[in-house]
Amino acid sequence: MDSQQTIDFIGFVKSKNMIKGGFGVNMVNQIVRHFKGDLYLVLNICTHTETGKEHVVYKSLYESGKVWVRPLSIFQEEVPKEKENPTKQKFRFELFEPKRISNYVIGD
Repeated sequence: MDSQQTIDFIGFVKSKNMIKGGFGVNMVNQIVRHFKGDLYLVLNICTHTETGKEHVVYKSLYESGKVWVRPLSIFQEEVPKEKENPTKQKFRFELFEPKRISNYVIGD
């Protein structure tokens, strides 16, 4: 697979503690690319204590390796048409399979 090739988040099957894409890929522990180009590692899926809604926990693979949480519904949505989209991705986050990783934070 080419390093710029992605797999769309089409046909999600909701399952506790995992995201499955249209190809049956478990997104936990996978690298995803945000439509603006930065790479992230999906750490897990969590449930909000007050709302019961699922959220994605993910870590940036650049700079400080900051950990983020975003509602699953927003994580898997299509890129809003009014947003600048340098990667031309269809979805906000898409699976990314780099050939090599450099200048990214992998561990703690």
